[in-house]
Amino acid sequence: MQLMCDSVSVLGSRHGVLFNPVARRCGIVRFDRFESMPKLDLRVGIRLSGREILLPLCEGGEFFSFCDQRMTPCSMTIMGIDPATGLKLKLSVVTPFRPRDAAFSTIPVLGLRLELSAITGPFRWEERKTTPADAEVFIEFGGPDVQAGRLDDHQLALCFNSTRASTEDRDREAPWQPAEDLTESLIKTRTVLPQSDRIVGRNVTASGHGFAKRVQANGGGFDLAWCAYSDAVLSVKGERCPFRYARRFKNLDAVAAWAMENLETLFENAHRVDGIIAQNSGAPSLQHLLAYTLHSWLMDTWWVDRGAGEWFSVWEGNCYFHSTVDVEFTQSPFYLSVWPELLGIELDNWPEFSKDGRRCLGAAGEGTLFLSHDAGSHASACGQDYQHEMEVEETVNYVILGYCHYKRTGNLSIMRRHEETLRKYLAFLRQAGSAVSGVPVKGVANTIDDASPAVQFGRGQIYLAVAL
Repeated sequence: MQLMCDSVSVLGSRHGVLFNPVARRCGIVRFDRFESMPKLDLRVGIRLSGREILLPLCEGGEFFSFCDQRMTPCSMTIMGIDPATGLKLKLSVVTPFRPRDAAFSTIPVLGLRLELSAITGPFRWEERKTTPADAEVFIEFGGPDVQAGRLDDHQLALCFNSTRASTEDRDREAPWQPAEDLTESLIKTRTVLPQSDRIVGRNVTASGHGFAKRVQANGGGFDLAWCAYSDAVLSVKGERCPFRYARRFKNLDAVAAWAMENLETLFENAHRVDGIIAQNSGAPSLQHLLAYTLHSWLMDTWWVDRGAGEWFSVWEGNCYFHSTVDVEFTQSPFYLSVWPELLGIELDNWPEFSKDGRRCLGAAGEGTLFLSHDAGSHASACGQDYQHEMEVEETVNYVILGYCHYKRTGNLSIMRRHEETLRKYLAFLRQAGSAVSGVPVKGVANTIDDASPAVQFGRGQIYLAVAL
């Protein structure tokens, strides 16, 4: 299919790579806002007969005249063909995504596989000028924000900075001050966090800023693992919480050692999971859309340990709000069909962000609660950061999600734990409705920010009436 921007990221671990072959650049997914992520020049190509031919993942140089891109749920592949030699180079990047296996899926490692092969006959209308027996294939890491250096024959260090943007000390009770850039106006502090990643490989030698190997043109290549490790970054209710993978790995050395021993496992898992998901009757265009959607979702996920429990949340795209209830509501079919435990973690944590119903209903809200729109933003899950409440919609979303989760799993324990909160949610919803029709007339705001006030704050909205 045509070239397009895509990402491959690890579930909840803030480790990934953004590939933008159209713009010929890449970025490192970490803690930064997407527009300011560290810029990466990924030089991937072949060398032969004085030529260096590259995939379009960096600036400058000679690029393959024909490129193609593929994606599956667990992988992104970009390939290039050189008609003059008939050589085809393929770079595949995989994530350790295995539904309902949290320990494996959060390992902060990406697999990179570089493969060279030769096509038979001419490519399209272009004449083949030579048929080389072998070529050098290589991957090099660099760019304006990234420094790479060889550690030993099989390891490369990558150093760069990522920014932790925080809103945890914001006064959430202060009157809202309109701003042109909502998320920018919320940020109170930015902390530069130096990152030191590691690239490890087997049966290939590190040299300078990357890895290179001479292989036969009729088939050859090598595998690498891009390993990361970060200290606690996300603040939940003022507490810095370590990434979930820290249970299993104490440092970057431990992650790299696992990757060196289990490199093939990354690709075997991707092949198996992709094969299971592909067993449906959808068209190829649907398969691509599902894969692209999963890649985008993974890029926004956070999974950390919080005391004796867990915290899982998802950024609302470039708004950076954590686990916006209405957005997660629309994603719930994915959770319920693929990984209901993730929704269960959110259902367990959302009630902490409940608010007194009197804030919306006055005296009629005595003894009731409603749910916040979100749990925070950027690297802070410390309370709602969106500019106004969505009292009815978010509260009824929670009630519906809780019921659906129970029906899907047969597990009532979460709803039992929050039974009193649910009662207060239902009491709030009753009080928010019209005494005549029952249609909600209070707490009816939504997030259609570019709409007229009548659409965003209008009373008696049908979709809320149907939800109730």
